[in-house]
Amino acid sequence: MPTGVFIHKKGRIPWNKKEKIKKICQKCGKIGGQLQVHHKNKSFSQLIQEVKINLPLLSLYESCMIYTPLWNIDNGTTLCLDCHKKTKDYLKGN
Repeated sequence: MPTGVFIHKKGRIPWNKKEKIKKICQKCGKIGGQLQVHHKNKSFSQLIQEVKINLPLLSLYESCMIYTPLWNIDNGTTLCLDCHKKTKDYLKGN
């Protein structure tokens, strides 16, 4: 499965080319709609905390841009909003 990093005007956005190009929820198979990244092993908030601890001398933006675990595309999958809301840790920061 091809993977990469998408350069957007707001910065680097990791993505799974197959999931995003086809715009498919990896749980229900819904095509299109509001797709989101569900973090599997470490939540987004956990990763941000690691950034703050490991790179305290840089701005948060600069730290996030170079902290490679934050951009690990194997830590996420594409879900539609409905499926994402059904996950046990949706919006809990766990």
